[in-house]
Amino acid sequence: MTQRFWKSLAAAVLVLSEAGLYAQSARAVPVDEVKLHGTWYEVARYPSKNERGCASDVIELIARAEKKHTLQWVDACRTEDGNTLTHNVLAKPDKNGEGKFTVTRFFLFHRHYWVLAIDPDYQWSVIGSPDHKSLWVFSRVPILQPDAFDAIFATVAAEGFPKGPLIHTKQTPLPGTTNTTTPPNAVSPGPTPANPAKS
Repeated sequence: MTQRFWKSLAAAVLVLSEAGLYAQSARAVPVDEVKLHGTWYEVARYPSKNERGCASDVIELIARAEKKHTLQWVDACRTEDGNTLTHNVLAKPDKNGEGKFTVTRFFLFHRHYWVLAIDPDYQWSVIGSPDHKSLWVFSRVPILQPDAFDAIFATVAAEGFPKGPLIHTKQTPLPGTTNTTTPPNAVSPGPTPANPAKS
């Protein structure tokens, strides 16, 4: 073995170690499963294969699934030609209510998504993957004020999620409302005490 080989190997190990530490830098926050139920409007996201056909009005519907200790997540959006595109997945939460979910697609593919930040009143949430490759910002209303969004995103930017890849979602305001609200405590979500729902 040459000295160059060992140097290359050492460099590769260092890169992989740093990548592992980076991936672990994200943290999940405790959540109450029941309070997650209902309609969430996507405010922004990282590029996602499942949303390539989405042009606007992306929503997330969360409800209890028939399977015990499992949530049903239904994504819906409007395409360029005006049709509706939907995806239906099952999300199994960790047993301790730590805000970590294992999402199953087509009974074969599994992904891990964490609740990275959430409003104490569950008016907004940030969900992403621990490897920093996926991220979604959700709100109970379709449109957030820019300063509110910036404050919310700052909570995860500090943990290594860059703002550059973000795609801001085009949403249609709800009839009769401005839909621009500043969520309470937007700048300091912190770990939210919760009593996880039990089935």
